Amino acid sequence: MKLLVFIAGASLLMSPLACMAFTEERPDFVELLEERDAREVPDRGEVDDATLERFLLVDPASPYSDLREPPSLLSEVWKDELDLAGIDVAEGFRQLARRLGMTKSRPGIDVKLDPALAIYDDFVAAQITKAGVDLDIQRQAIEHFRFHRSAMAANFAVAAQLLRDRMSAVDPEDHEAAYILPDVLDRFMALGPNDEMTSFDADYLESILSAETRAFRPSRKDGEVVLPPQFRVARLAAAYHDRTSYFTGVPCLQSGKYNPNNANDGHKDDTREFCLVDATDRAVHQWYLGRYQAQLDGIKRYPDEEVYTNGLQRLLKPFAIISEAVGIVSFIRFSTGMRLYSRGKVPAAVPERFRSRINLKMCRS
Repeated sequence: MKLLVFIAGASLLMSPLACMAFTEERPDFVELLEERDAREVPDRGEVDDATLERFLLVDPASPYSDLREPPSLLSEVWKDELDLAGIDVAEGFRQLARRLGMTKSRPGIDVKLDPALAIYDDFVAAQITKAGVDLDIQRQAIEHFRFHRSAMAANFAVAAQLLRDRMSAVDPEDHEAAYILPDVLDRFMALGPNDEMTSFDADYLESILSAETRAFRPSRKDGEVVLPPQFRVARLAAAYHDRTSYFTGVPCLQSGKYNPNNANDGHKDDTREFCLVDATDRAVHQWYLGRYQAQLDGIKRYPDEEVYTNGLQRLLKPFAIISEAVGIVSFIRFSTGMRLYSRGKVPAAVPERFRSRINLKMCRS
């Protein structure tokens, strides 16, 4: 019980923050938890990803683990934050799990399908919906980069979506001052299959995605909460992957649950396909990193013709590697501390402490 209170009441507050609340009336629940932790407990011993996984997941060793039921005592431990956010403990537990990449993408269960995606299989549509990428952008990305560069396509699609969302959120007369360049999106959407993106446009889109990846902040699209950027990229890459044929048997049952006879169980030497809709966002992100590396190494699963010849392999791998090497909790807690510090919520020692821990872990890895 003491361990549960410790985890629930404070150390679980290591999930990522928003740089702003979703609305003035209802601040972000996870941000409130993070803020309380950073403000009230200046030097808590670090709780790692494994501890959080044990708290939130039924079977942390499985890529297909379901979420636990939230302990009833959380209603009191999180009372102030739940009241401010206007949610109950079950929703708070779910929001925390979602931010940390522990939710799934099963159609009709975890994801309400976008009717505009009815042209796709439900599994594909669910992943695109969860990635929060508009139909025209995700289609343009894969048609341009093609399936043998689906990892690159997913990165640029999410970056283009972030740019479009920024354009919508800021008055057009303020675009120049905010360095929002609509013409970059126009050129991206006009790329043909045999065109090459300019280095300027690639760098600009990459900078948008890298900034959002480092920030790891929550956002909304069409009124719905969307995943942190790296999980969005992984989910879209999974959608592209699920549009192709499986070579080792269909890994998912019709219900969206993984097929134990055909699906990869997460062990190192298992070469079968994952049931990506039933896997957690974290598991899909790990799968994505392997897919990305295979594409870089030229292990082609698709007979597409090569398009890029000038080394435009801009997949933000450094950020993915950092989050994997130091643990997502450490990675996002540093970004959280920086935002709190910039808003005058915590002293400079808070983000500095997290930065030092990240540096130490990177040296060890």
